[in-house]
Amino acid sequence: MEFLELPITAYEMGYVGDQLDTASLELAFRAAVHYQSTMVFFYHPIYIARYPACREAITRLLALIEESGLTIAHSSPDALARWWTARAGIRVSDVVLNPLNQVQGQDDNQRVKFTASTPPGGAFIATIPLGSHQTARANRPHRIVEKFGRRWVQAVVAEGESSVEIELG
Repeated sequence: MEFLELPITAYEMGYVGDQLDTASLELAFRAAVHYQSTMVFFYHPIYIARYPACREAITRLLALIEESGLTIAHSSPDALARWWTARAGIRVSDVVLNPLNQVQGQDDNQRVKFTASTPPGGAFIATIPLGSHQTARANRPHRIVEKFGRRWVQAVVAEGESSVEIELG
C-alpha cells in the first residue's frame, strides 16, 4: 500500500486570535531553513477570511521567504505529495569509490562514481561529504557547501539515467 504522511508542522502559525505572533512564525521558518526540511504551514480558509491577523501572518511568511533570498518551493500539499512520490523513485546504483593516486600508499584524491536513475520530476542534489578533501570536480553542475558541521559537495542530477563522477582532491 502506497502511503504518504504530510504532517502539519506549523498549524495556524503566526497569530493567536486577533494578535500577530511573528516570533513563533519566524522561529518555525528559520528552523525549516536551518534543517532544510519540509515545513507545512496550514491555515483554514475560514480564518484567512475572518481574521486579519491570519492574513498578516501569511503576508509575513511570504516576506520571510522573499527576504531570505533562498529558492523555496511554496506549494499546495498535493504538489508536495507528487514531488515526494517522484523523489521516492530515485535509484542510485553501481557506487564506486576509487583512489586516483596511490603513490607510496597515499590516496589523497578520490573518485566517487555512481549511476542514478530518476523518474520524471525526480531530479535531485547528490550530497557527498568531503571529509579531509578541499576541492571537488564533477561532470555536472556542483558546489561545495558547509552545513551541519561538515563540508559537502553537492552535484545536480537531472531526471533520467545519469552517470555521475566526482573527483575529490
